[in-house]
Amino acid sequence: MNNPADSTPTTIHPGDQVGKYRIELQIGSGGGAIVWRGIDPLLNKIVAIKQLAPSTLDMETHVARQHFANEAKLGRELSEKDPRHLVHVLEYISEERGLFIVMEYVDGSSLETILRKLASPMPPKQALGIMAATAMGLQHLHDNGVIHRDLKPANILMPNSGGLKICDFGLASLIGDMDTMAAGSVRYMAPELTSGENVDGRADLYSLGMIAYEMLAGRNNFEQAFRFVLKDQRNQALRWMKWHANQRAKATPLKELVPGIEPTLSDLVDRLMAKDPTQRIASGNELVEAIKVHFANGSEKADASQIPQGSQGHAHHQQQVSGAMAMSGGGATATAVAPDQPTAMLPKKSKLPYYLGAVIVVLCGVLVVLMMQQNNEAELQEKQRVADAYATYEAALKRYKEKEYEQASNLFSELIQEWPATSKLGQKSKGYQLLSEAWIYENNKAYDAAVKALIDADESGAFDEKQREQLKVQIRETQRKAAFANQVSKIEQLLANGQYDLARQQLIEQNSYSPTEDEKKVLEEIGTRLSAMQDQSVITGILDEAKQLVDTGRRDEAISMLEERQLRLSNHLINQRINELKRERDYDQALLDARTAQRNNQLSQAIDLYNRAQQIRQDPAIDLQINQLRAQIAYQAGQERERAGDLRGATAQYTEALRHADMPQARRAISRINNANERSTLIAAGDDAMAARNYTTAMEHYQNAMKMGRDAALRQKLTNAELEQHFLAGRRALDQANLNVARTELTAASRMAPSDNRITQALQELDTLAAYTAERDAGDKAREQGDYGAAKMAYYRARKIIDNEEIRKRFDDTEYEHLVARAKHQISIRQFEQARLNLLQAAKVQDTPEVRKLLEQVGKEQ
Repeated sequence: MNNPADSTPTTIHPGDQVGKYRIELQIGSGGGAIVWRGIDPLLNKIVAIKQLAPSTLDMETHVARQHFANEAKLGRELSEKDPRHLVHVLEYISEERGLFIVMEYVDGSSLETILRKLASPMPPKQALGIMAATAMGLQHLHDNGVIHRDLKPANILMPNSGGLKICDFGLASLIGDMDTMAAGSVRYMAPELTSGENVDGRADLYSLGMIAYEMLAGRNNFEQAFRFVLKDQRNQALRWMKWHANQRAKATPLKELVPGIEPTLSDLVDRLMAKDPTQRIASGNELVEAIKVHFANGSEKADASQIPQGSQGHAHHQQQVSGAMAMSGGGATATAVAPDQPTAMLPKKSKLPYYLGAVIVVLCGVLVVLMMQQNNEAELQEKQRVADAYATYEAALKRYKEKEYEQASNLFSELIQEWPATSKLGQKSKGYQLLSEAWIYENNKAYDAAVKALIDADESGAFDEKQREQLKVQIRETQRKAAFANQVSKIEQLLANGQYDLARQQLIEQNSYSPTEDEKKVLEEIGTRLSAMQDQSVITGILDEAKQLVDTGRRDEAISMLEERQLRLSNHLINQRINELKRERDYDQALLDARTAQRNNQLSQAIDLYNRAQQIRQDPAIDLQINQLRAQIAYQAGQERERAGDLRGATAQYTEALRHADMPQARRAISRINNANERSTLIAAGDDAMAARNYTTAMEHYQNAMKMGRDAALRQKLTNAELEQHFLAGRRALDQANLNVARTELTAASRMAPSDNRITQALQELDTLAAYTAERDAGDKAREQGDYGAAKMAYYRARKIIDNEEIRKRFDDTEYEHLVARAKHQISIRQFEQARLNLLQAAKVQDTPEVRKLLEQVGKEQ
């Protein structure tokens, strides 16, 4: 008789009837199953209906039916014994449209949904409640001889009413029935599930440890901790299996990953995640007891009642499938029991021996078939393992040929861990991994390490004779590069220590070894720099000698010595020091003359001389002296006006004196004559000062007048005085190339009168001068460092901005110094023709004794 479920399954639609249940809508699919929400019309009760997907039935009808039926049977038996922690299975239906498992509908969210929305770490109290309740459910499974094998956050449901339920027994098996598995969610899979070792309930506790780690770390931290596993999406399942199986691979402890977490809790999760089952917590009961002792203070029993309700923060998931419970298919095989048959009468001669013999033959045949199937499965698994390994090898080799050495090295390293060095694949992978490392080292100029890796690769046995010959060539070339790099490093150290003669000898020696074109460029750059540094050393000595002369009071002698050396060397630093010493000499002379004039009461002449000194060098003491003299002149003028009866003029002069210095006699004079019309006098004095372009004086007059009474006209006068003062100070600073002061003053003036053309034009001049100065200074700095090319480019850009004698002189001097330095280097390496050409070019720029002497030397050598 045909089973009605053997016919081709048909599609289910909302409104259809399955058994006594009416289909309402599809609420999930995946793992070879479709999950519907249905209703029992008689009891008005919502249920979840899991349908084995039609595509699964089409592929392996018999096996799929057995697994599905076993899941239903196992789920019903277990859930009836522990309805608190396991999703209750109500009924199994087999009909022409397919196979169905009817379960309770869990109104809430899965732990997977919660973790996906909660990227940050879960509060420890909530996580411990979930761990305890899950451990109780697992303990119930294990007590009944069942291992879940596929525990993951999607299979842990959080009802809105509170509590927790474990679902999906599609991969569960009876302890002892299966030793290994090839399916399930590898992200949380215990190592023994893929290693061929015996499996017991501790495999589920390992999965719970991975889940606890993810809850307490948070999804973001979890993915960061396992970034090396997650980085390759294509081979992620294989990467997870390798990580779980690698006894040395350990997850970062939670106490290092999550600040503030209890170390005891971190250690508890570490024990759950131990790769060796004997090192794990032994049972769900032991885990619950540990949580109770260490985290509940022994006062409360850890139970699902302590878990926060799934609806908090996740109310919008109330329409979600009651399980993620039905997302994977397959399982152990159920045993069909045939109905009893009537008992026949025994013949006179017993046929029992024949029956027993037939049974034995049949059992032997079945045993042979089972062994063949097991061997075939093992052979297929091994073939797949080898195929995967060679696919990884080809991918690694492709990365190596594309010069992606970091990625190639990582892939070869994975193969080395899995395949022993005695295997061909392991040996080849080791050889290419060493070659990848060698290229990485060489690209980072770590030539010694590269040589060692190449030698190890040559001795690895991974390559044939032809490849080894190529390797030996590469080893010699890398050794030569290492030797050259070491010699360059020694030369650089000699330069840093100022041992220029030794550096020059080493440089000449390296040039004699037939360097490559790239190495010649390196040596030429060092030679040019060496010549510049030697010249700089000479210049430094001359400047030190001049300093000693100055320090002993022989400044004029120092200037003469520097001018004589400048004629021979034409160096900008010497020229700069000459100018500095001359400015110091002029400064001292101006001060001496100013003090003489002051003693002779020639106050105006003394002020001029002090101003001359101030232009050479800014000194606040000189400013104070000038102000004292100006105050004295103004006071004397005020006395003359007062004697002549010009009280207004006298007041102005006394006020001028006070502007420059605090003179008590000037204050007394003002108090004496400034009575009734003092405000008018101040305004008039301010107007006079404005007319005389003494804007600071005008501002003070106007401000003093405003203390006695304010009006719009006076405020405008003060504003005009401030504007003119800012502009005048900015213009003066600009003329003196004091750019910072000029910008401050002109910006202040521009804010007061944005449309004033004078200010706009001055700001434009300031920007031009600033750009010119920046390029000039950049050229000077590059020139001091011997980088003549950069110096000339900077001077060229400066000349484009302002073409003057100063910048043309700097450009020509730099061109001269560059040509001479290059010629000296070429002479040192006996490239006399190139040296002669550079010296001739230098002579066109500056015909100096140095150039003539060098040309004479070149002529003799040639």
